[in-house]
Amino acid sequence: MKYRSLIIDLSPLTSLPVTGIGKILLGLIDELKLRDDVRLSYFALCARGLLPQMRSRYPGLHAPAIPARFSKISLRLIQELGIPIEAFCTKADGFLSADWLCLPSRSGKSIAIVADATPLTNPQWQRKENIDLFARRLTSIKRHADLVVAISQSTRLDLIQAAKLDS
Repeated sequence: MKYRSLIIDLSPLTSLPVTGIGKILLGLIDELKLRDDVRLSYFALCARGLLPQMRSRYPGLHAPAIPARFSKISLRLIQELGIPIEAFCTKADGFLSADWLCLPSRSGKSIAIVADATPLTNPQWQRKENIDLFARRLTSIKRHADLVVAISQSTRLDLIQAAKLDS
């Protein structure tokens, strides 16, 4: 399928400093902006205090204004309820999420990028909060993703072996 319109989840860019997946996401956005055959739209789930900064960088950003104290519970509810991306954005051929949300899409394909599977393969190196977040994300990926992209061969193998995702 050729993607003419793509919604990119910018939620990982709300962590400061920007994490590894955030840097990967920024590089991907820069590359996609060079293409004239893809229209980009943006979505983010972030605290409302960050919205002005995010909207100045990404015009047309679709983002609910969530008080900071409710951002974690909002993320959990949106993931668990499987609210489709179209509840927040216009229709697109694809929805690209990176390590935070993997929402279903009614109008296009849901694409999940996974940077790291260590919460699954080496939980002793992780905080319980990270393990729980990864478990919810993995459940969401299994339920909603039409395509899973691992950033490395190692992560791909971890997802196939430990998470039982199809290759």
